[in-house]
Amino acid sequence: MTFQAVKCDECGHIQGESNHWTRMTIWLDRDAPDRCLGVAVGPVSEDAMATGEYTMAKKEIHDLCGQGCAVKHLAKLLKWNVAEV
Repeated sequence: MTFQAVKCDECGHIQGESNHWTRMTIWLDRDAPDRCLGVAVGPVSEDAMATGEYTMAKKEIHDLCGQGCAVKHLAKLLKWNVAEV
């Protein structure tokens, strides 16, 4: 049996018993991976963002340990001034 843990994509915290985690679906430009095309928080259907430039986007799932990490992570994805968040 292999132990699998969920790790926060912002701070690296390993998920314990608390249930304050957030899952984000991220769509990145395949030609420019640092360009975020879209972000969805919570459950997303398989056909979400299946039109336009999103059809060729790279889809990633990011797990975040709480509200603070979710806001920091979103700020980085959207290239907000992280020092002000």
